[in-house]
Amino acid sequence: MSRIIFKILDAVKGFPGIGYNERKKAKEKARQVYYANFPYHDPKEKFILGKEAKQYMEVFASKNKRIKYPQFHAIVSAKGNSSNQDELLQIGLNIMEKMGYSQNPTLVYLHSDTKHQHPHIISARIDAAGKKIPDKFEGIRANNILTKLLNIHQEENYKKDISEVLSYRAATIPQYQLLFELRGYSVQKSADGLKLFKYGTQQGAVTALELQQARTIAYKNDIARIRALLYKYKKVHSSLLTERNPRSFEHHNKQPGSELTDYMHRLFGLQFAFFTAKGHDKPYGYAIIDHKNKVVYKGSEIMKLDQLISEKPTEEKMITENEKDSQPQNQNQSKVLETSAEERTPNERQPHQPDDKYIPDLPLDRMIQNIEHEAEKDIHKEQDAKKRRKGRFI
Repeated sequence: MSRIIFKILDAVKGFPGIGYNERKKAKEKARQVYYANFPYHDPKEKFILGKEAKQYMEVFASKNKRIKYPQFHAIVSAKGNSSNQDELLQIGLNIMEKMGYSQNPTLVYLHSDTKHQHPHIISARIDAAGKKIPDKFEGIRANNILTKLLNIHQEENYKKDISEVLSYRAATIPQYQLLFELRGYSVQKSADGLKLFKYGTQQGAVTALELQQARTIAYKNDIARIRALLYKYKKVHSSLLTERNPRSFEHHNKQPGSELTDYMHRLFGLQFAFFTAKGHDKPYGYAIIDHKNKVVYKGSEIMKLDQLISEKPTEEKMITENEKDSQPQNQNQSKVLETSAEERTPNERQPHQPDDKYIPDLPLDRMIQNIEHEAEKDIHKEQDAKKRRKGRFI
């Protein structure tokens, strides 16, 4: 059995789950990540307003007046980082499809208010023709579907992840370990490479020979360009680190980040991974993953950590560091730096400040939070039972 749980909440009158999730979103503890089958809403829009979604679901449910409790509300929960956002979302939607909800209006919010990330899925319990969707033993049916899906997904995703990670050029084995961890694996070093764990079991291993072959991949050294980009955009984007939820499915761990690192990831495919010692808030180092060129860099090769997270301009240091790179590139680098200097914006953007307005929890909110915590307890119980059966810890 996997460390993923699909928990269906009791059916209720109306669609209060939408209001609950919207209140969480207003507190920046949840965000809308998916919606489907709202025909009067432009599908090109990234989000749908909660009020609009609720109104349409009420109209949709009114096709069958005999259904007193039309809301379907489920939570997909995973142990720690055993699954990333993309996997949880896809698994949840696949279960919904197999249970008969694929043509129904559906909303998904991703929550970050507990230790374990968890999507909330909301839909209506009738189909487009107004017939009630079967709900007998729905909890058992959903988890039977989940078990079958995981057996398929685990094998397919593992092969895909291995192929993808080994297509990157990294200088050290710990950098390859980082690439696997960012894909949700727990990694153990072995005498012959790396052992990879996910969903509570070992998925496979990568040999030292495979890692060594990947390290010999030819690559373009882009240190000077990345450094120039960092200095250029430090002038207009805050480099103040804060903890946030990932904006990319690819990077599911909670990590420090800034407006600057978000911008570099979004525009140039440069992902920043910070390393923090246990019990400390400030990172001691970082790596930059160039997804476009599939190269992993040690952060200090490009810019010292203190310099990266400092809000002060440092053009002089930039020139000194660039001179340490290959001499033939210096002339081209100076042109990049001159362009950056001309584009300097006098007013630096300030980091985003969350709204301090207090939004009280409603009784429904507390009820759902209790269910979320119960789901987490179920995950721990399941994991402990597995350890006892195997007689060892994974």
